[in-house]
Amino acid sequence: MKNILLFLLAILFLLPFPAAAQERPDLSDFQRLPIVHEGRVQPLDSFARLYLKQISGRETLDKLSAVQWLAETVFTPEIAAEKPVFRVVDKFLKERLKLNERRKLFSLRDLEEGLQITAPQIQELLQSDPGRLTAEQQGLMDLHEKVVSFLQILRSLSLIHPLAVELPEKYRALSGAPPYSYESLLTLKAPMEKDLRALVARKGDNPELYTGEEKKLTLLAYNLDLIRDAARGNQLLRILPAGLAGEEWVAPWALLESGQGSPASASYFILWKDMAAAYRSGNHREFEKAAVKARVFITKERGEDLSSFRMNLEILFNLVRPLRIALVLYGFAILGSLIPIHAGKAFEKLKLHAPTASFMFMIGGLALHGTALMARILILQRPPVGTLYESVLFVSFLCALAGVGFSRMSGLKFIRIIGVLCGFGLLAISPFFSSGGESMDMLAAVLNTSFWLSTHVICIMLGYAACIFSAALAHGWLILRARKMGERTCRKLQAAIYLSSLLALFLMAVGTVLGGLWADQSWGRFWGWDPKENGALLIVLWIVWLHHGRLGGNLRGRSFIAAVAALNIVVALAWFGVNLLNVGLHSYGFISGIAAGLAGFCLAETLLIGALWFFAGKEKAHEQIAL
Repeated sequence: MKNILLFLLAILFLLPFPAAAQERPDLSDFQRLPIVHEGRVQPLDSFARLYLKQISGRETLDKLSAVQWLAETVFTPEIAAEKPVFRVVDKFLKERLKLNERRKLFSLRDLEEGLQITAPQIQELLQSDPGRLTAEQQGLMDLHEKVVSFLQILRSLSLIHPLAVELPEKYRALSGAPPYSYESLLTLKAPMEKDLRALVARKGDNPELYTGEEKKLTLLAYNLDLIRDAARGNQLLRILPAGLAGEEWVAPWALLESGQGSPASASYFILWKDMAAAYRSGNHREFEKAAVKARVFITKERGEDLSSFRMNLEILFNLVRPLRIALVLYGFAILGSLIPIHAGKAFEKLKLHAPTASFMFMIGGLALHGTALMARILILQRPPVGTLYESVLFVSFLCALAGVGFSRMSGLKFIRIIGVLCGFGLLAISPFFSSGGESMDMLAAVLNTSFWLSTHVICIMLGYAACIFSAALAHGWLILRARKMGERTCRKLQAAIYLSSLLALFLMAVGTVLGGLWADQSWGRFWGWDPKENGALLIVLWIVWLHHGRLGGNLRGRSFIAAVAALNIVVALAWFGVNLLNVGLHSYGFISGIAAGLAGFCLAETLLIGALWFFAGKEKAHEQIAL
């Protein structure tokens, strides 16, 4: 963050030569090239989508796909610096940064003046407690972080791009023909520094005393130092294996600074140079040939890391977006279920076919949702749940699936719509639990254990799903009772609620014990009253309490059902609420910005359940659960 001004100044000396403006090349091979980001090897396509979404809030930019935007930013940064990409909508930020109030997207050049003005404040905010920042201060911090990420991408290949520099006569014969790059001028660095020291010793540091050739020398040395300092520590675009036999991958500047690498990694970087030169010149055919050579080369050298099946599957996943399609299908299934209820007599034929169509949409959504989860398993090569975002995806699928299962068991077709409603709701809110949209993050080391991810985590997720589904059934029962309809249906629904809540108790109890065993193995203690552990125990105790209350006669009928419906609140607090504390050994799941939403959900659920309980009325003796 502290180098923001240096980055911006360095851009003034970077790549002044405009690239050829022609039609864009085919990037099908380029997007398959590997990059290591967030702990895993992934295609450039995934990296591009993640950062374009983070920086601009969009998935395409000015008719450019994410990977086209990345190629433009990496290979022609002088064009990318002028393109509006930063989304700024807050009026306070626009005023502070002196931006046009009517626009939402701004280029790096647009932000340059404002970033220089606010840079001192950023230094102060970095030393402040993040929890005490105002919304305006946090917005300013977030924008600066986006700028730093963008600049790292922008400058990632600056060591090989042409520079607008003029060499003194003495060095022209040593450097070859222009254009010159930072890399090509490295051989001149030592003699230039020697001559510069001698010049300062002879004439001092006043440029007015220098000749024209001596001024060229000082300006050239200054520009090269500025470019080097601006790119120092640039590790975002980690496209090069430091050693093709090792595990570490680095960005080009880091490879240059560390002196690591091998003949093979140097050969691979030459192919990147060929791509850069061809892209800038507008020679699409040569660019595509270089991209094919690069993909074939790195796949051959690192075949174990770069399974072509997994890379192609991830690109297909990014392109199809199966989870979004599943969400749409779930929505159509819900709409189809409402047609028979609300359509008038003029739509008798539509009412007749709507249930079948609704069922088909639901099955299609389930199939696509399950396929998406399986694809993520194959891509990440681990069980389906390892992050908070993934847990929401998995539980939403389980809820929709439970709707189908319990519908067949009970003979109540509307139960499957209850399951779909749960699946739709959870899938709709899932992006709020991931900073990069449909991200595929790696796990903290303590979590990266396939056995426990396949046992404890899956069991807990099954328990969450059973709890949420039970609560949803309970909401349905209360609504039916409040509308004074379907006494026989209510009795069948009561039985389903009873069984699903017992299943939830079993799964949560077993999952909690398995979690203790994992904790003992990882941290040397079975139980530590960690917030996450307490959350799981709270769910178990809640279900135990409501079933004991039912058996003891103190919690029957609508009160028992209302208590089951309140499981939604308990699960929300245990699942998401404890993450807001950001304490304990489970703090790796911390998320910010959901406190207001969680509080609103709990309040709304409390009011809704209370109102439904009141209007449901007291049950008669023969309507009690008899199991």
